[in-house]
Amino acid sequence: MEGITAQMIIDLLLQDEKLREQVMEAVQPAEIKRLYEQSRQIQQRVRELELRQAYLEQVVKELKARQEEIEERVRLAEAMIKAILQ
Repeated sequence: MEGITAQMIIDLLLQDEKLREQVMEAVQPAEIKRLYEQSRQIQQRVRELELRQAYLEQVVKELKARQEEIEERVRLAEAMIKAILQ
């Protein structure tokens, strides 16, 4: 049987408003509030980083498409130059 971890408690507090209120009234409110706020800020940062990652992945995809397009233009230009020189 696994023990209850601090993360499990924080997750429960984040999910259940009523439970969070009861716990905050019963146990060291300042520490609980600090941990809750810290966890909330971390989750917000995770969401921001996930959005940034998705944006950067899209940028990379677009840059690869542009690179392929430019490489194709270079091949065509080289073929044209070769044809002109022959």
